[in-house]
Amino acid sequence: KAIQYETVELTLSKEEAELIYEGVTQDEPHPFFRSFDDAWDMFGGKGPLIEFTYLLTSNQTLSKRIQEQVNALFQKDIDDEWYTLLQMVSFVGRVGATIDVRKAKEMLQCRNIQAAIQRFKDEYLVREIPGNKLEALHPVRAQIIYDTLCQITCSSSRDIISLTIPCLSANNIHYVLMDFFSHTTFDMSDIKNLAKLEFDNWEGYSSVIKTMLWLDVKRYV
Repeated sequence: KAIQYETVELTLSKEEAELIYEGVTQDEPHPFFRSFDDAWDMFGGKGPLIEFTYLLTSNQTLSKRIQEQVNALFQKDIDDEWYTLLQMVSFVGRVGATIDVRKAKEMLQCRNIQAAIQRFKDEYLVREIPGNKLEALHPVRAQIIYDTLCQITCSSSRDIISLTIPCLSANNIHYVLMDFFSHTTFDMSDIKNLAKLEFDNWEGYSSVIKTMLWLDVKRYV
């Protein structure tokens, strides 16, 4: 029997959220949310723990705060490549993958990429890690940033996937592609675009082939 791949959503139940609220307000009332129901309604009744705790400590949702940060960046005179870079890091950051800075610079033809990285680091949108790589601070934050950028630029994962895959380490390619095909309606053009990609080692090609075999089984099982 084939193994099915799917994303496991880690959501916070209302009962768990109420226990967190009671713990926060045990010694003194919350300065903004006078009752748990007020906080739960503002939260929207669904989401991860990190968003609810941020709401209690900052009196606004994490989504709203990050959206404000990204929108503020668009008010400044910044190269389009900067936003594409942030979108790439956020796209793969949702599944815990990282972007190779050197490869991203070549792919985007971004001459001032270090300035972009510093700006994003100052805004707590990305971070640098050893090996000259960029990663998102947290998968939840990455999802919010990615969704916000897609909305602002009217783009989708199909627009970003071909740019992103060559900038990944070989061991991450398979997982990013599995996530992409698990959330995107199958289209033969995606396969043709992947076939055009070039990698600097055989492991990259192997990861793509492995994903194609998985996708073939997924479509018919």
